Amino acid sequence: MLPSAQATLPAGWKVENTTDVPIVDDGWSESPVTVSGLTGMGPKDWRVSVDITHTHCGDLALYLQAPDGTGYLLDDLTGTGDVDNVAKTYTFNGSAEIANGVWKLRVLDAVWGDTGVIDAWSLSASEFQVVSTNARVPVVDLATAESPLTVSGVTGNAPNGMQVQAKITHPKPVQLVVTLVAPDGTAYPLHDRKPALPAVFLVDATAEAAIGTWKLRVEDTVAGDAGAIESWGLALEPAAAWPEQRGRSFTVDSPVVGANGSGYVQVTGVPGNAPSDLRLTMSTSYAWVSELKVSLVAPDGSAYVVHDGASAMPGTFTVDASAEVANGRWKLVVQCSAAQQHQRHRGDRLVEPVVPGEPDTAGPRSDDQVRQRQRHGDHRRRVLVDGERSAGLRHRRQRAGRPAGRRGHQTSQPG
Repeated sequence: MLPSAQATLPAGWKVENTTDVPIVDDGWSESPVTVSGLTGMGPKDWRVSVDITHTHCGDLALYLQAPDGTGYLLDDLTGTGDVDNVAKTYTFNGSAEIANGVWKLRVLDAVWGDTGVIDAWSLSASEFQVVSTNARVPVVDLATAESPLTVSGVTGNAPNGMQVQAKITHPKPVQLVVTLVAPDGTAYPLHDRKPALPAVFLVDATAEAAIGTWKLRVEDTVAGDAGAIESWGLALEPAAAWPEQRGRSFTVDSPVVGANGSGYVQVTGVPGNAPSDLRLTMSTSYAWVSELKVSLVAPDGSAYVVHDGASAMPGTFTVDASAEVANGRWKLVVQCSAAQQHQRHRGDRLVEPVVPGEPDTAGPRSDDQVRQRQRHGDHRRRVLVDGERSAGLRHRRQRAGRPAGRRGHQTSQPG
């Protein structure tokens, strides 16, 4: 049996490894620290600080590995291009893991040609405090209300995984627009006229200094009803890792232009909203990707088009789904714009994910690549989505393109 209580970290608690560890080119490298003397499960607000020297950080993905071997994605840096070196602090929810044991920072270099060093990394207690207000603020009909909240006594930027917990009363949430306003005036949309109003929102405000006055802004956009901000607060409660989801098989038979098909996944157990970097991982061996339109449809019916007739289809798409409640049925909808009389195409698997622990050998596809490869095959107008290897939904940023002349592949570890 696992202990149920989270470990309490004393002020100033920290474990670190300052021994240089070379980062293997096109492979995995790791640096361990040993946690001892704590009781129970890991805290919900561990700070993971990393200091890495590398000649191309766009090759890297960073994981924290728990003592039982479970890996948690801290950051996929493949969107940072030719940036050298990384010194960042992440917030990790360790409440699912026993605190004591050997924890490892694991670094994946996914592309050959550049090298680096893990200079140092550490686990430490978070400085961020839960801040809230119970001051009721009326939301007048057809007006905008703001409730201020001051954060003090902390250093650095707001943590990733910050929660906005709000109790907002209104008979018709579909009439409301809710926004978090940072101390510098930057606005972070939380809710925009959706039928359901969550009590918890997840915000990536890591670009903002934590200290200062934050505001919860609620706008009533339709006449006839009023409400109130009853209470709200900012809390460090990193989201549970977004579970990788795989859908069932489905086909798109296209005797007519516009035929479509869809599959779905059911997401449960994820608090608050979906992340701003929800990653749809897919590749296609269908012959003519320019004939396809691919959309991710949220549980409330909002459609996010990720591919619409382009001649090339990348291996991954990143969707800002932060306005959507995470839990519910998400659908992958595929529409084919060509009819059966076009006999030059081969129906094949439409979607294959980047399987954790395996290289993405398929990579992006383009019509030109297919023309070069296609010689023989089944000429039925049929698109098959294979449920055994269908689209994966993950909380991870999209891999960026590589400079010309560089070979690469991507390998992922469950997060």
